Amino acid sequence: MKTTLLTTLFVIGLCLSVSAQETIPRNIQVKHFYPDSVHLPLNADYMLIEDACAKMIRRTRFNDQHRYFMGSFTDVNPQNPEQVLGQGTYTEDGKKTGLFTLYFPNGKLRAQGHFSNNQFAGDWSTYYEDGSPKAKFTVTDGLITVQQAWSENGSQIVTDGTGTYNVVSAWLTWSGDIRNGRPDGTWRAVNPLESNKAFYLTEKYKNGQFQKGTGPLGPYTDASRIEWFNPKEFPFLFIEEMYVSSRPCGFESDRNKIVGARYAQGLDAYSRAIGSQLNRALSGVNMKLYNHTLEIKGQVAENGRLVSLTYQNAFDERIASAIIKELRHLPALEPATSNGNPIRQDIEFIINIRPSGYNFKYRFLPIDPKST
Repeated sequence: MKTTLLTTLFVIGLCLSVSAQETIPRNIQVKHFYPDSVHLPLNADYMLIEDACAKMIRRTRFNDQHRYFMGSFTDVNPQNPEQVLGQGTYTEDGKKTGLFTLYFPNGKLRAQGHFSNNQFAGDWSTYYEDGSPKAKFTVTDGLITVQQAWSENGSQIVTDGTGTYNVVSAWLTWSGDIRNGRPDGTWRAVNPLESNKAFYLTEKYKNGQFQKGTGPLGPYTDASRIEWFNPKEFPFLFIEEMYVSSRPCGFESDRNKIVGARYAQGLDAYSRAIGSQLNRALSGVNMKLYNHTLEIKGQVAENGRLVSLTYQNAFDERIASAIIKELRHLPALEPATSNGNPIRQDIEFIINIRPSGYNFKYRFLPIDPKST
């Protein structure tokens, strides 16, 4: 079909901080074909990036005013537009519906299944990059039933709804038994990046139903903390947030440039992640008893994780310790770099706990060039 480029929907003009004197300009163009059709340049993590570094192009209709997709979409390899990397459909009001199919760059099937009213629904299958099966499960009214699952070496770990299973989320790995396709008995979560592999959360299940759990601040019974559907497994979920890749296309730092730590999904997303962790730490705290400010300092390590977190003025050591424990489980940042090499950077959190609730702010502290 003949298409004519009418206009550019928008150009994302961003500047990433490099030092006090330098910035890195961004020029990400989302091209608009006809009144509501767009081509989006994406990296391998489904984040917007400059055309020259795009690993895929999404062709779809887009509601610019409300920022959601409409109708069918196709993700293609920009070097070979005949190679489809993903396909699916959105309703006219931006909800995922019907069959979605996702492929690895090597052409192997990655995931396939259905959505209904923007939620996972029905039968789903996932695969490893070599094409071997990973899992088969069914989703009914938001509940997952695991039917079959295989480890990366090809051994079957769940057979006809019975076996052991791991759920890998952004920063925790859950492990437990599966019976009749549902969690059974005791499930435990660890942070795989922590050397001691201590249990961070523990949950009890009976007949496939969540009963209770325990965490840093004690027991909870409201809902399970297991995240069955995470963007690591289904990266196409990222695109709906229209995240911009934090690393510019073709940018290479040199010895005169220092790039500060950053979160791949943007600072707003990192703030939301902090808020989520603080909610967990403070869920059992009676705020009416406090009117205090807590300062926490630490570092972003070379691997992007928060380390050396210490509190400066704890009004309640139990609360301060619980907050630090939760902050350690924040998703990894992209570390600061000097001459392209990862370096450490100081970070500071200010948390105000008031009778009416809490608020917080954080900042990455300046890097002294002489120390790099």
